[in-house]
Amino acid sequence: MFEYETIDVAVAFNRVVAERYGKNVFRGVKKRFRRAPLKQTRVKTGYRQEEAITVGALELKGIRGIFGVGEGPVLFAQVREDFEREVGDLFDAVQKQLDTASIYKGKAITATREFLDLSGVSMDGIIYSDKVLQDLKDNVWTLIEQPEVCISAGIKIRRKVLFSGKYGTGKTVAAMLTGQKAVNSGWTFIYLEPTAGIESAAVNFVLELARKYQRAVVLIEDVDREQGRGDPYVIGQIMASIDGVMSKNGEVLVVMTTNHLDKLTGGIQRPGRIDKTINFSRFGGTDTERLLKVIIPAEYLSPDIDWSNVAKACDDYAPAFVSGVGTSAKLAAISRTQDSRPMVTEELLIEVAMDLHEQHKACSLEQPGFRA
Repeated sequence: MFEYETIDVAVAFNRVVAERYGKNVFRGVKKRFRRAPLKQTRVKTGYRQEEAITVGALELKGIRGIFGVGEGPVLFAQVREDFEREVGDLFDAVQKQLDTASIYKGKAITATREFLDLSGVSMDGIIYSDKVLQDLKDNVWTLIEQPEVCISAGIKIRRKVLFSGKYGTGKTVAAMLTGQKAVNSGWTFIYLEPTAGIESAAVNFVLELARKYQRAVVLIEDVDREQGRGDPYVIGQIMASIDGVMSKNGEVLVVMTTNHLDKLTGGIQRPGRIDKTINFSRFGGTDTERLLKVIIPAEYLSPDIDWSNVAKACDDYAPAFVSGVGTSAKLAAISRTQDSRPMVTEELLIEVAMDLHEQHKACSLEQPGFRA
């Protein structure tokens, strides 16, 4: 009857009953001469928020009949005929409560329905190449922030975008920024985290959850991780699941991340299967300079730095490694300066960057289990 999650419906029912009839109006079902005890539980209704609700079989004072809340069917009632209209009005009020004050709709949640706090997500200290940032705005954030304009232009919200790039390129931060924008725009954000277990089995549930609470953004992080465990067909199965669950008129934006774009077959990457791939590995010399200038205060930077030489030393470094160069250079400058202000020089930046080469090489090695 209600196209919402069972817990959501149970919370809505408890809230509406309290508003209409007051508190302490539930009773256990009477069997012969005794009433069964009420079943009460506490459920999460937001980030660090809980509510006590009554579930199971119960009676409501003033209405002759039995209600079933949060078990079996989501919500049902068996009442005398003269109470049918009142119960119908009650259920209509529950539907309205769900439509306007669902505990999940417009929130950020995980696949296990834990609530996420995205308020602290920020681009402070994050540098993307101009191309990556423009791709994010054009292909993801515009859909979220201007959906009506997109729809009027004949663009469907139902899209699949792949964030690709090496470790440390900022894919997850961009995905969380997307989630923040989604929630701020009244969308639901659902995160299928890498620790969620068998992804191909979980993806159908997550997409069904998104369908119930659309408009929604679904984030599937490390979409290729099961392929890395030796199943070369799992990506195709996941994409087939996405295509099967997402209806033509559904308003669900699916964002996926991968560290191994080269391991995904060409057929998976064609438009229709994946509508847009954003390559986060695009990070050039000017991007390196911009990021280091964000991390290192201007008063600590030598005016004689040739940034092209620093960029060469950081060649092929992901933003996370460039950030590491900046932090380590600041520490080294402080450590080596005794009587004056610490100064980060070109030589120091290159020295620190060279010291990270072995660590960078280790992170760039082929991950076991992936097949060409």
